[in-house]
Amino acid sequence: MPNLRRLFKIPVLLIDKGVKIGIVEDCVIDTNKDIIKAFLLNKPIDNSKSNLFGILFENVFSIGDDAIMIRHEKFLQDLSPFFRHDHYYFGSNLFEKNIYTETGFGLGTLSDIVFNEQTGEMISYEVSDGLISDILYGRIYFAVPKAQVIGENMLIVPERTNEPGNTYHKY
Repeated sequence: MPNLRRLFKIPVLLIDKGVKIGIVEDCVIDTNKDIIKAFLLNKPIDNSKSNLFGILFENVFSIGDDAIMIRHEKFLQDLSPFFRHDHYYFGSNLFEKNIYTETGFGLGTLSDIVFNEQTGEMISYEVSDGLISDILYGRIYFAVPKAQVIGENMLIVPERTNEPGNTYHKY
C-alpha cells in the first residue's frame, strides 16, 4: 500500500485525450470516515473563481508509481464546498504534527499516511521519533485511530494506540 506523501507533485493524466491536466498539490482528507476524499491540483478550472480545483478520489481510474490517471475531464471540479465542514483537512496540514496520547505520552511526528489505493481508506500513520531513532529502530506505524483530536500543531490519540500489538516498526 502506498504512502500519501509520494503522490504530491506527480502529474494527473487524462486517459481519453492523452494529456496532463495538472500536478497533485495536496489532498483532502475526511477525518470522520478516515478516507482521502479528493486530490487538489495546481491549476484552476477555466472560468472558475475557486483556487480549490481537483478530482474526487472516487473518480480516479488508477494510481500509478508516476502518475494518477482519470478517464474524463468532466471529473474535474471545484473542491471548495468540502471546506464548509470541520472534518475535512488538507493532507499537508496533518504532516509534521506532533502526536500525543490522551495521557500525554509523545509518540513522535506524523511523517506520512499509508492508504488503500483502491478505496482511499487511510490504513496507518507513519511516525518519526527523530532521525537517530528512525535509523536505529525504523519508523513507527500504527492504525489510524477512530477517535482523535486534530489541533493546530498536534494530534491527540487514544492511549491504546501505543499499546503493544498496536504499533510496529518498519526499517
